[in-house]
Amino acid sequence: EKISLVKNTATDPKEVIDTFKMFGKARTYLLSGYPPFIKNLLDDNEKEINWKEYDIDIVTGGEGIPLEWVYYVKGKLKPGARVVSSYGCSDIDIGIGFETPLSFFIRELAFKDEKLRIELFGKEELPMLFQYNPLMHYIRNVVVNGKQEYEITLLDTSAASPKIKYNLHDEG
Repeated sequence: EKISLVKNTATDPKEVIDTFKMFGKARTYLLSGYPPFIKNLLDDNEKEINWKEYDIDIVTGGEGIPLEWVYYVKGKLKPGARVVSSYGCSDIDIGIGFETPLSFFIRELAFKDEKLRIELFGKEELPMLFQYNPLMHYIRNVVVNGKQEYEITLLDTSAASPKIKYNLHDEG
């Protein structure tokens, strides 16, 4: 907020489109939202706005997304657009982990190479891959009912409600 303008449009596609048209094509936009909202926004409003005329990068989270989704969304945007996933939840912290260029590169390699995918992740299914700051979150693997999960401890001393050994029951 200190170096840019932040506008909350909620989930009203008309308001998003009106915002883009009002601020124009000379700006760089960071559009964030839940993956189904982003896809529907881009797909359902192509007659209202030419997304490729705007410099738009996407930050999404809330659910795992396949690489095909990323490629599809990038195809709707100007070449060079970035689509980045984040990991977190409102009950602990929304910025626990982020998909970085390195984690995305590894994920793409594993997508193309089943042997590498199984060696890295222990299964054929391609998971999301995030990097996190160990100075902000302590993450510890645990086994719960035979399933590999992890606990997160929030290390932010300014947090109003710190969480210790919080288990979202995500696999990882």
